[in-house]
Amino acid sequence: MHANFITDPTARLTAIESGLAARPDADTRGSLLIKRAFAVDQLGETDRAIDILKPLTERIVDSVSTHASAYVALAVIRGKHHPVS
Repeated sequence: MHANFITDPTARLTAIESGLAARPDADTRGSLLIKRAFAVDQLGETDRAIDILKPLTERIVDSVSTHASAYVALAVIRGKHHPVS
């Protein structure tokens, strides 16, 4: 996946959006949405990142893998901003 090799979050988002526009299969779509959330969080938009992930955790729609990975991503993003002491 091209987006994996881009370090600039804005450029990564552009690559991710291109991938999503290509109408990928369910697992790839889920992976791209999770990558979108991480890139958005890196740009300082944590609430938006969480909003991207929440629907993926609410129910299993297309991919069990996406559902599980979204939970992990949500925990990572929330933990980064609200570490448990």
